[in-house]
Amino acid sequence: MASVGTSRRDLSDDVVARLQDAPQCYNLFQAIWLIERAALGCVPLGKGDGRFEALRLGAITSMKFEPRDITSVEPADALRDRPLLRTPIMALAGAHGPLPEPFARRLFERASRRDYATHDFLDIFHHRLLTLLYRSKKRRFGALSALGDPDGPPLQIVLRAFMRDGAFDARHKGVASRNAVVAAHDDALRSVRVGASPQPEVAWLAHAGLLAGAPRSLRGLETLMQHRLGIRVDAQQFIGTWLPIDVGQRCRLRERDGRGARLDGRSALGRRAWDQSAGIGLRCRITGNAAMRDLLPGGRAHAVLVNMLQRYLPSRPFVQVTLQLLGESAAPARISTATARLGWTTRLMANPSRRGHAGAASLGTVRFSVMLSDSEMEKR
Repeated sequence: MASVGTSRRDLSDDVVARLQDAPQCYNLFQAIWLIERAALGCVPLGKGDGRFEALRLGAITSMKFEPRDITSVEPADALRDRPLLRTPIMALAGAHGPLPEPFARRLFERASRRDYATHDFLDIFHHRLLTLLYRSKKRRFGALSALGDPDGPPLQIVLRAFMRDGAFDARHKGVASRNAVVAAHDDALRSVRVGASPQPEVAWLAHAGLLAGAPRSLRGLETLMQHRLGIRVDAQQFIGTWLPIDVGQRCRLRERDGRGARLDGRSALGRRAWDQSAGIGLRCRITGNAAMRDLLPGGRAHAVLVNMLQRYLPSRPFVQVTLQLLGESAAPARISTATARLGWTTRLMANPSRRGHAGAASLGTVRFSVMLSDSEMEKR
């Protein structure tokens, strides 16, 4: 039990203190949600061993009308390993309880002699009834399920249905513990701009409005990239590229049967054909060399960019990405074993001050292409 008591000390003192100071400012479900939110690693109410739940629920027995949902919140102490929240809701005894009034007066009489055995016995049922009430409310009220739940909270189910994205379901289904889900939620919110992982799944729910559009627009892609990567992006349509021609569709000037192929607009020479509408262009205006290196192939933000394009674009077009470093951020570079990447972030140039000597200069603009496919990502 020592380890259990230690875990209860991980509760946020600020949350419990706010509930103690102003219980009238919170309703019952909000207070339970806040305490559970602060107690990472605890079992959700009614989902497992009650000893590992975030709080204990009890009722207040009173013959008067209670004007608020929460009567008191008692913090954890040496005798109690978790907070105790008392509420007049679902009380078995008292003015609005099903038990007869003489039974409630008997409880008052025993409480005056500091005999709380009967009241504590009723709290066993109070805790269970309030737990069932909270779980039923949580199942049907989206704000209470915003944390993420291995059982599939309704808010996330609805948002994923609007997004028409099955990637979240496939990865989220394997989460077995509430602690892991909440930690993933926090990591996603902290990394919503640069992305601590290439695919912070819960953070995608914030963009359900953009992903629900049909068809998805380039303006929506600009907004998505600006929010997730924290950079200014200008998108452009009709970026042409060469596309390979299948072997079965290639023609020859002289076929074996003697009939010659004519260049009449339906035939072409070579193994490639130009398609002006094959792709789109993205011009990213970046401040800082470190941010530019992250967006280059192999960088952390580049993985976020690739995943974003794959999941937002309904088709698999050719994407030309141009990284433009703002002029005031470009600084001279030196040839060394540091982070400079020849051809990507630096280029060789003649040193104007010393003839015949080479120096290095930072590149203000870098362009690379990305080919999106269903199976893999090919960078050219």
